[in-house]
Amino acid sequence: MQERYTPDVQRVRVDYERYCQISVRCAELFGEKSLLFFTPATFLLFKRDSHGRISILLLFHYIMRKVSMQQTRIYLSYHDSSGRGHLTERDLEAYVDQVRVGVVANSGASPANEAPRHAHWGWGVS
Repeated sequence: MQERYTPDVQRVRVDYERYCQISVRCAELFGEKSLLFFTPATFLLFKRDSHGRISILLLFHYIMRKVSMQQTRIYLSYHDSSGRGHLTERDLEAYVDQVRVGVVANSGASPANEAPRHAHWGWGVS
């Protein structure tokens, strides 16, 4: 059986030319919006080695954090009852309850083991 080479992802680094090639490939696979993550400014955020290369693992983690933040903003916007770009206490409670239910569902815990749902969390303002 032929053994497949797997690079040590901790050590994989890319120069700007390869970074641009990756951005083009991501646009082909995931659409043009993925190009927002591959700007020259993004490349310059990372520490470069003596050959001008950046860590592909750090780039991956950066992109995943950005995507996660965007998703969270979208999820939070669903709970903006006034539509003015901010959440009331009740809006935030609804969001937290939705997240809590999702975490419990994904954890495999039975409903009997989950924390009680509160109509009001008591964070100061009624």
